[in-house]
Amino acid sequence: MEKSNIYTGEDFTINCRVLVLNYEHRTMDMSVANSSERRRIIIIPDDAKFPIESEDWCACGPTTIAGIKEDGSIVLKWRGMEYVLAKGAMCDTTTVYLENPYLSREEVSMSYEYCEIDAMNGVLAYYDDIREQQDGNPRVSTYIQDDKDLALQLLWYIIEKGYKGFYPTYALLKSCNNWASQTITDVDTFTAIMREGIKAGCFAPEYTNAVDNLAELLQFNKTEDVFGYLPELQGIMQQLGEAGNEMAAYIANGDITCYEKQPRQDPELRHKTLSLCYWDEHEADHGYWLFVDDEIRPGATADMGEMGIFKIEDVKGNVIEYTWDGKKYTLESEYERETAADDVHELELKYREQNLWTLLKNKIFHVGLGQISSNPNNKHDIEETKAAVIKLTERLIAGGDKDLTALLEALKTNEDWTCFDYGGELRYLLE
Repeated sequence: MEKSNIYTGEDFTINCRVLVLNYEHRTMDMSVANSSERRRIIIIPDDAKFPIESEDWCACGPTTIAGIKEDGSIVLKWRGMEYVLAKGAMCDTTTVYLENPYLSREEVSMSYEYCEIDAMNGVLAYYDDIREQQDGNPRVSTYIQDDKDLALQLLWYIIEKGYKGFYPTYALLKSCNNWASQTITDVDTFTAIMREGIKAGCFAPEYTNAVDNLAELLQFNKTEDVFGYLPELQGIMQQLGEAGNEMAAYIANGDITCYEKQPRQDPELRHKTLSLCYWDEHEADHGYWLFVDDEIRPGATADMGEMGIFKIEDVKGNVIEYTWDGKKYTLESEYERETAADDVHELELKYREQNLWTLLKNKIFHVGLGQISSNPNNKHDIEETKAAVIKLTERLIAGGDKDLTALLEALKTNEDWTCFDYGGELRYLLE
């Protein structure tokens, strides 16, 4: 993942009062339990007008901020109950049971935190953390999406406070699925926000960081593409350049170099994968098999030794019919475990879209961990995982990624794969 910066242009502090809301929704259907959580914030400005009502997430019901007392504590109302929080305090609500004739049990609760934070520090912290989590992984969990929403809410609050130089950053993050790649994926949203920023004067001389933040996003998106989205932008940069802004002149002349990624490094480039792990009563994995794209087809097999043959019988969209241990099964979700006839062994299946380069690196580290572990249960699947990694590397090379030939040779000639771990002498081959 290439380093990326958000330029502030100056040292400043924008403190804001924030109510953090954590929604918790739990259900029980017979013996199957499920839960979901969401996290939101409400920024409470100095001139806030009460009451302020939150959104109703996860069927938990809205929370109302009724007002602020003379001592600075905040008054909340939720489902007929009242809670008072001092600044810096946290509290959990009681659990409310909902009537639902279709479930054994359904319940909701909330937890709150009332605090004051530095908005810019909050943006930077979330930004770095989200990029780390999304590096090579385009999947957006609810936790990542919640963090994105929080960062964007704080950044917009900063812009509303008059710091318009963050418009390019805000436009990029609102229009980018994967913050690690920094690639614009929603052109309409990007152009709409940028035009709003231009109209608001974000490139006025006093907002020097606007040009720097534009230059930053151009390191990940080609200048000619961005000028194609916003033809007026090149003229604005030319005028700023002629007025003495050197960075604007570089941008106008197309002198910002855009990072060229290998296809494997594009987190948006995903492939269908079906992985198998064979587990025993000690939760030790005894083997690892991997099918990719066209390999996920009727007739494909994996020899699982004493546990017999795994065979794909049919593939219908995201549903896979297969046989294992003499029985027929159907895989209808991305993750499933099946128990063998002896009630001891299990087959773990994962059917999902993944970035192959990220999967390959994860499995190399898995082998290295197993080789140094003192737990004998970690030793079983090393050879099968090695074979899957080598096969996957060969597949990437066959797809045109010739830069991986040195890695393939190193994988085949080194018995001990800890050399690829952080600090290992061959770690550079995975960068």
